[in-house]
Amino acid sequence: MKTTIFALLLIALACITLYAQNNMPLLTMMTGAYPGAALGWSIASIDFNGDGIKDLVALERHWNPNGVYSSNNRYGRIHFYWGGTDFDNESDYSISGAYHLQYGQGWLLNVGDINNDGIEDLCYFGEEAQVWKICIFYGRQDPIPTPDIVLEFPSSQVMQIGTLHPLGDINGDGYADIGYVIVYYGVVPAEVRVLDGATLSSSVIYRPWWLAASSIRGIGDVNGDGIDDFMATISLSGTENYHRRQIIHFGSSTFPQRDSLTIVHDSNSVIAWAGCPLGDVNGDGIDDFAAFINSTVKVWYGSSNLSEQWDVEMETIISGGYPWGLFVHGDFNNDGFSDIASSDYNYGLNDGRAYLWMGRSQFNGTVDLVFHTPPDGNMSWFGYCMATGDFNNDGFCDLAISEPYSPSGPLWSSGRIHVYLGNPQLADTTVEINDPHAPQINEIYWDFSIYPNPLVKGDLEITLDFHGYGYRSNPVLQLELFNVRGQRLYSGEIPAGMIKDGKWTLYIGSLPSGVYITKISSENSVTRVKKFTVF
Repeated sequence: MKTTIFALLLIALACITLYAQNNMPLLTMMTGAYPGAALGWSIASIDFNGDGIKDLVALERHWNPNGVYSSNNRYGRIHFYWGGTDFDNESDYSISGAYHLQYGQGWLLNVGDINNDGIEDLCYFGEEAQVWKICIFYGRQDPIPTPDIVLEFPSSQVMQIGTLHPLGDINGDGYADIGYVIVYYGVVPAEVRVLDGATLSSSVIYRPWWLAASSIRGIGDVNGDGIDDFMATISLSGTENYHRRQIIHFGSSTFPQRDSLTIVHDSNSVIAWAGCPLGDVNGDGIDDFAAFINSTVKVWYGSSNLSEQWDVEMETIISGGYPWGLFVHGDFNNDGFSDIASSDYNYGLNDGRAYLWMGRSQFNGTVDLVFHTPPDGNMSWFGYCMATGDFNNDGFCDLAISEPYSPSGPLWSSGRIHVYLGNPQLADTTVEINDPHAPQINEIYWDFSIYPNPLVKGDLEITLDFHGYGYRSNPVLQLELFNVRGQRLYSGEIPAGMIKDGKWTLYIGSLPSGVYITKISSENSVTRVKKFTVF
């Protein structure tokens, strides 16, 4: 059945930017080179080329030049997708491994401006041929394929580099610093160290009892003194690894002299490795942070008078989390408050899920948007890594979510990265009511496809072909059409009872060449998104 022609609506809305409430349309999706390539094993947001726009960097962990997966040929490849109005899913520059495990057994991080040249720098760290390496690539307009700094830790002396995180500039000298945990053989189990960006020398902060309980991570300037601070999580000597202490270290020009605040003296529970920076979620001008304590996430608002007392408890929906911390943050609706994203890639038998919390002056810690596993994602670890940045330079922070894994066999994928658009309509939907972010299982079993796809320019008509049965439990489905910039071109309702034989036809008139996004939402907050192309 055809809906009302909306050609006039296209003209009226063409120049107006409108978005669905708490929807982040898909901007683009990157895919790996071949099944098993594991694109998105690690991703990072960084202005690597120094043009003032965030770029997306991604590790294709199992890449090799033969183009066929082999566990013995994990060369690895680092892809750079330059940010800008032409941001897309094509790699603009890549650094390919030349041999097994050169870049096939590690992770990527934006470690800030290590060399104080005004451009952010990229770190890759991992194990290669019985040697742990920390490789730093200085950001530059024209990248080069070899790292500028390589720190090596032979496995004859070092068992493992446990965790590595950026700290910011914790001594105020203009050079970014790095924190990491190193594990030795012998009587000294582990050391928590700080690598000084200016001198590339390291200082031991702690010698914890056990690696699995220890980490160090930057949390921003949480006391508002203009110098970055960090959190250390350490195991208590002589105890099992679930007794841990969490300590805030305030940055100072006299570092490594310690000016610190213990926020958890003894967790007496398994807690996350490190605190997480949140940006400024309550808009008071001071950075905030979170810590995972006694199976719940606590949020501290930054203050010149910080204490052990946390300010907000967040809704706990994360079991596995993703490997480099609990949260990422960015201002997705450009309202001056930092928003928070996280994920649980173990959700639903490793299908994965991601979540969004909107910042506001009275931040309430309740989930405002759920990103469901893409319909064709099966045990794919959706949400394994996340990164935020205004990749398309439209003034709104975007969210990249990786989906690197799949089992071998018919479900085997190459790894994917989904980039979702920030937009001004995002808001805290839980001020008055809570989101129904856990629909019943029978309500989520539905999807749709579009045909014909692609379409030839002219008098256009598309058919939405519904699959499954879950959509039938909703009297009305909400249909929206967006262009690739996120401008909403059409909004209307589809009475579920009018979907005959699973099909609904929409007359869309004449559209310019390009990519368009169709979004259908049910009343129980299940959303499905598909793209079609006009040429």
